[in-house]
Amino acid sequence: MTNPEETLAATGDPSPQEPGTLSHGLGALSQEPDALSQEPGALLREPARLSVVIHDLPECTLVAVGGELDLLTAPQLAAELEPILTADHRHIAIDLTETSFMDSAGIHALVNIGNRARRHFAVICPAGTVRRTIELVGLAEPLCVVDSLDEYKRRRAGS
Repeated sequence: MTNPEETLAATGDPSPQEPGTLSHGLGALSQEPDALSQEPGALLREPARLSVVIHDLPECTLVAVGGELDLLTAPQLAAELEPILTADHRHIAIDLTETSFMDSAGIHALVNIGNRARRHFAVICPAGTVRRTIELVGLAEPLCVVDSLDEYKRRRAGS
């Protein structure tokens, strides 16, 4: 058994302990399984954060985007739209109604899609944080942002 004063000086724990045992406190953390050693890549896998559903409507190709549009998911959106952008000259409407978050990579993806679609492009995005992000960078007008699918259809019918 070790001396209580030595234990206090060594561990900060006044309770005596046997050599080789750990008391509560930071030492106990080292006894927990390490998340990195559990399974290779365990921290890299996460649930799908982006959904992309493509609908062919009479007015356009509607691309409903749900979840988070960011650095990790923007390439997925670009890949999903690649066949449409290269083969189809229909109007494309990106519906961000179910998008919960968008960062600069998401904005960059929208700008690239808009540039490739030329004038055949609009973004449906109701009021909220995603819309505010688009407005803060001054892209609401260049991206032809509208509040709803109904507003989009009205504008398309009027043009």
